[in-house]
Amino acid sequence: MAMVGQASSRLSAIDTFTELEEKEKCINEEIPQRKEAAITLISEICEIKKSMADAQKKEVELKEQIVRLQAELNRKEKEIRDCEIKISSLEEQKKKSVWDTIGFLEECETVKKNMSQIVEEKMKARQELEKDIGKFGVYQQRLSFTISLQQAESLYISLFGCFGRSPTAIDFL
Repeated sequence: MAMVGQASSRLSAIDTFTELEEKEKCINEEIPQRKEAAITLISEICEIKKSMADAQKKEVELKEQIVRLQAELNRKEKEIRDCEIKISSLEEQKKKSVWDTIGFLEECETVKKNMSQIVEEKMKARQELEKDIGKFGVYQQRLSFTISLQQAESLYISLFGCFGRSPTAIDFL
């Protein structure tokens, strides 16, 4: 029995050896597939790392661009606020100018009316003056006649004075 035990142990060792050989054969067959799978994984990892590096680089560029755009946006917002302030100021100036112009036009209209009244009054005054000048001509003639009478009276008085008497009212009639 000892032999049978040894034989059984040898058979068991042979079975184990055979199993190990089959496993080794399977392993040897699997190694190229596993190497290929590992190479594929390493390739994918490298591609993903490269993509990630590109994405990170792009992220940095975009963040820098965002910072520049934000700064430009801030400048434009300030420019817009400044323009709104200027527009508001100019609108106020425009309103004031419109009111000043309206006042000026009203003043011009008043001046025109006053000038028209003055011209009308001047024309009336001229007409009255011409009328008065016509009357003055008559008065002037009367005055000239009166002055002539006074001169004649004066002359008459002088003449009567030569005769030694004063003229009487009857002398003048």
